Order: sequence, then structure tokens, then C-alpha cells
Amino acid sequence: MNKISIAFDANIIGYAEAAPRELDNEEMEMLKSSSHKILKDVQELVQSTQGLKLVISETAYDEISDGNKENAKNRIKLTQDMEVLEVVPEIEELAGLFMDEGVFRPKAGNDALILASAVFYGIDYLVTWNMKDLVNEPNMQDMIRIILQQGHEVPILCTAKQCSNYYLALIRHELSKHQVQDKGMLYNIDTMKSTKAIKSMKTTKHKYVLFNTESWDNMDKKEKQRLIDAIESSEVMIESRRWRAKKDEERRKDPEKYRADQTALTKKWKAEGVKFAPIPPTPPWVKTLLKVHREKLAAREAAKKKNFSA
Repeated sequence: MNKISIAFDANIIGYAEAAPRELDNEEMEMLKSSSHKILKDVQELVQSTQGLKLVISETAYDEISDGNKENAKNRIKLTQDMEVLEVVPEIEELAGLFMDEGVFRPKAGNDALILASAVFYGIDYLVTWNMKDLVNEPNMQDMIRIILQQGHEVPILCTAKQCSNYYLALIRHELSKHQVQDKGMLYNIDTMKSTKAIKSMKTTKHKYVLFNTESWDNMDKKEKQRLIDAIESSEVMIESRRWRAKKDEERRKDPEKYRADQTALTKKWKAEGVKFAPIPPTPPWVKTLLKVHREKLAAREAAKKKNFSA
């Protein structure tokens, strides 16, 4: 059986680390408790069985490492069972494709990187509270189209509560049926294009529709919007968007300096003993498709310069 892999966004770690407060409303209590519960449950599952891989994208790891030193230390501690997904050029290009196709808002470049990282490394689940950019049903069909065009599998995007209430039972069931001894690569490149064991248990609807739990389906529009508003107005999400906007601005302002700084940071983390996941080889068809995309962007930029000079 291929390993089952779960990636966590920075906001899941942020809510899990945030202490409960008397002023927390019902939605905020749910965000914190659900985030803490899913991390606790999957970490216990990792300790008790084989075949489950927990990861966090380098972009999200960078985010949780920023800010107040004590809080950052506590957040990093919550990722002790996770491997970091290093950002490589193929991930940057896939994220650029998402942005170029208008899947993400102009200020959501780091969200595109987080999704691209999960896609490139063949991650099964991406757990996040970002319902504006990632767990976004209107944008999902475009995400699916681009991911499949690139020859990759589509990760399941879900919130912490959905993962706990629905997907974790499926994961436990699949792990109980198989005992895996190999703790090497996240997935086997030879079976990269085949349907993974865990996904074979689901229908097409479960694979490609974001909100498929009864709790969400039974909520009316006002209840859904109230939950989304609570998430968007929370301190964790506001701080997350501030950090991501800052990084996006640094990337746009001086791309070469940004890449150099990120490379230096990655080397620093590796020297400190942060565990990074093995980088999978890029399949030939992905290289070809990304080359076509680069040529398309170059032609578009040339056309812009020509029109501007004219």
C-alpha cells in the first residue's frame, strides 16, 4: 500500500497553538478545538500504526516560524512529527500556472504555493481553514482541471473538522487493513498516475467536491457565511494574511533576492535538523507541460512590451 499523506496549513497549527479565551465565541472555540483535535488524533495514529505520513509545506513552515518567538516555538513543536515539503522550481511554476489562470486572487501567491506543494509531492489530503482561497468550492473545478492537465493526482482539500468527522475514519480503516514496513518515499513514482488505495474507497464526488459532509450540506447560507466570516476575522487568519501579503510583496519586488533569502533559510533549517521530505522526481510529461507554460508566459510578456513601446 502506498503511504497515506496529510499536509497541514499554517492556520491549522496557529489555531491549535492559540490558547482558549473567555471572549471566544462558538465559532472560535470550534476552530481552536477542531485544530487541536485533528493534530492530536493524527499524531497518535502515527505513533500507533505505520503508513501515515504527516507533512507541512515549506511555505507554511516559514509562516509558523515567524512572529513572537515563544509562540513560534510552540507552533513548531506541534509539527515535530511532520516532514517539510521543500519548494522546488517545479512547484513555483505550478503555483505560477494557478495564478496565471486566475484560480487564486493576486494577493494569494503563497496559497498557490501551498497547493502546488501538496500536488507535486503527491499528498493525499491538505487540511486548512482557508475557505477564501483553498477550500473554495467555486474555484475547485479550475484547480482540478489544471492539476489533472499536469498529470498529477488531485489532493482532497478539507477543513480540520471535516478531516476529523469524515476522512480520519477512512484513513484509520485503510491503515488497519495494511501494515507497511517501508518508510521511504511519500509515494512510488511508478504508480504515480494510478488511483491510490485510499482514494479508491471514495466516489468521484468525494474526491472532487470539497464540502461533502452532512454538517456542511445541512447548513443554510447564513450559517455558512457566519462560519466563513468568523474564520476571516480571527486573529490567526488576519496574521496569516498579513504574513502572506508581505511575502508576496517581497517576491514581486525583487524575485532574485526573495529566492536567495528563501534558499538561505532552507539551508539554515536543514542545518538545525529540520526534517525535509525526499523530493520526488519530476515525470517527463510534467516537464513538457511546464515548458509549454513558460513559453506561453514569455510570449505574453513579449507582447505586453511590444504594445507598451508602440
